[in-house]
Amino acid sequence: MARSEHISVTKTGRYYVEGLLTQHTEEVWIVCHGYGYLAEYFIKYFKSLASDTCCVIAPEGLNKFYKSGMGGDVGASWMTKSDRLSEIEDYVNYLNQLLAVVLKQVDKDKIRLNVLGFSQGTAAVTRWLTKRDVAADNVVIWAGEIPDDIDFQKFKKILNNKPVQIVVGDSDEFISEKVLEHFELYLKSKSVAYQLHRYVGGHKISEPLLLEIAGNLRKH
Repeated sequence: MARSEHISVTKTGRYYVEGLLTQHTEEVWIVCHGYGYLAEYFIKYFKSLASDTCCVIAPEGLNKFYKSGMGGDVGASWMTKSDRLSEIEDYVNYLNQLLAVVLKQVDKDKIRLNVLGFSQGTAAVTRWLTKRDVAADNVVIWAGEIPDDIDFQKFKKILNNKPVQIVVGDSDEFISEKVLEHFELYLKSKSVAYQLHRYVGGHKISEPLLLEIAGNLRKH
């Protein structure tokens, strides 16, 4: 019977940047897209957030595919169920290496690091944060859930008594009111403090709400 073996290889990860990374940067956002997105399109939702002192970094999932048939539009994914543990380790290492590159360009003792995951990207960021003990200042979970395989004690330590920001549209085709209710009960069962934000719309980024949340986070 055939057996599965693994080797580590070098792979190129692509990411997009809005704003500047300098010694004057005060705020960095790492934003991870959902299934089927490309970073070059996802980062457009964050253009109004970026400035001379606020930089947005959108890494792209390492797995790409044609979204329909054998050609046409291309999407990216963080992982699938096939060989999932290896894919998780790959994207966790990728995000950690990317953060190291970012921190070399700024005064890391003065910046605020915000991490946002959208849809499938929520699992990617929460696993990364907890597996590598990333010192994020704020975490935003947008139109997605937190997987039950993360270390919640580490997650709460990373939050440092700050609530995780949960954002869901009122007509999200993937998150019904019943699913959201169960997710809130799940967070409470894990003693995770959170703030819930709702907006009119479906499975997408609401730019006005994004700017409102970003503004509120700067006050704390």
